Amino acid sequence: MREKLRRLIGNLALLSFSLLFFYVVFGSLLLRYGPPFFLTIDHVFPLEANLWWQHSAPDPDKNDYIALLGDSHAKGIGDWRAQRTQLDEPYHSADVIHAITGKNILSFGHGGIGSADGFVLMPALALSADRCLIFPKPRKPTEVIYYFYEGNDLNNNLGFIAKALRLDRNSADVQSAAKRLFESWRKPGFLSSSTYFFKVIEAFVQIALPIAKRRGALSRLDPKVINHLLVNDTEVTAPGRLQGPALELSDHDTELAFEVFDASLEWFQRANPDIKVMIVDIPSVLTNYHFARPTVTIQTYQRGNMEQEAARIPARSDAICRRLFASAERHGTLFVDARPDMREAASRAVIHGPLDWSHPNKIGYTRLGETVAAALLGDTSHSTCASLAEN
Repeated sequence: MREKLRRLIGNLALLSFSLLFFYVVFGSLLLRYGPPFFLTIDHVFPLEANLWWQHSAPDPDKNDYIALLGDSHAKGIGDWRAQRTQLDEPYHSADVIHAITGKNILSFGHGGIGSADGFVLMPALALSADRCLIFPKPRKPTEVIYYFYEGNDLNNNLGFIAKALRLDRNSADVQSAAKRLFESWRKPGFLSSSTYFFKVIEAFVQIALPIAKRRGALSRLDPKVINHLLVNDTEVTAPGRLQGPALELSDHDTELAFEVFDASLEWFQRANPDIKVMIVDIPSVLTNYHFARPTVTIQTYQRGNMEQEAARIPARSDAICRRLFASAERHGTLFVDARPDMREAASRAVIHGPLDWSHPNKIGYTRLGETVAAALLGDTSHSTCASLAEN
């Protein structure tokens, strides 16, 4: 009986060791060398894995580079990315900036994040990539470009207040609470890399399920919920429920969301006084276009009214831009208003979709990259906020 028990324990130990060995070896190989084999969904890999496969900034452990911070726009999500078939094919604004300026542009972007993650957590994760032994340690960037996206950054910041800080919207402690949390993000521990492989597999499953659901749902889209755009003096139909410039937020909530932005920017500058910062204001999807109808349907985050007056969009975008510019000016950062150039491009062609209407396509990312590249080369024509409401 004891002999059988010893054999059982031995076999279980061998199985456990084999599984752990497979997890470590296969997981390490997939994380270190996997992104190039999953070009259209490499965003499911952790940021630390994707640092080494960006054609716009080769060898960030050896070469100087500018870091691109922000959400999925900084990551380059969209139809252009989904169409690429080889690693060295351009697919978003970082590639355009790199091609024009010759500067290495490395994205620290991550989908669905707000200012706190964009300015604090993602740079902390990226710059400590070597805590996971399979990755080298990148250099610190010489400069950062932060993409502020008016379509959902403010809503994401409100979510950060509720979920991460666990404060309500009447709290006077938002900035100090945020800065206390940022201190805990400064140096991610070794354990934060131990579940990378599991998270990648989990992400594969999560992506596969929504894709299957979307394919079945395409034919069931409500034909009444659409937006009517004017592109090149021609009416073009677009999906309904597109992102606007936070139309459902009150002045109080808008200012509260900007408190998170201010705290994040201030923390980044204090932690990295030698790194120059540029803030780029990116228009929401609907801000880019003129409309053939007096109303539009927007994507809501705060249970606001989905149907809105189209005339509200330019003025609301201008107000957000002015508040963003005030923050940039107060913190001594460079500022670029990308809205006029992208809006001009959208007057001549559709710059989103046709599949992913939440992000720019090749035309949109190219125009964004050209605007940012011009600013890096000294063009100051967009260094203050334009007035879209007058055009």
